[in-house]
Amino acid sequence: MTESHTCDASYIHVEVVFAQPDTIWRKTLQVPMGTTARQALDQSGFDQAFPNGVRQVGAMGVYGQRCRDDYILADGDRLELYRPLQFDPKESRRRRAMHKQRVKNGSSSV
Repeated sequence: MTESHTCDASYIHVEVVFAQPDTIWRKTLQVPMGTTARQALDQSGFDQAFPNGVRQVGAMGVYGQRCRDDYILADGDRLELYRPLQFDPKESRRRRAMHKQRVKNGSSSV
């Protein structure tokens, strides 16, 4: 008989998710209670799926709430891996405002 942890209360189920513009990578894990976000990421196989993943992950979160590496996961948590921002939000707002002002003034030059 093989050992199974499916009903063992000392284990929890978590999902690790990484969204790219064209695809979503997800891995469901069964980990011991007390597992941190970083430990789950390390166990997920993300590094093998994305060899340059260290540069791709900007932060982590659980259900849209940013968390630290040492966050203790709970049963059913979805650990989300966030990509770094491509543009500075302040700079993007400034550029949109400048563009809007040019359009309003009738200037079409960029």
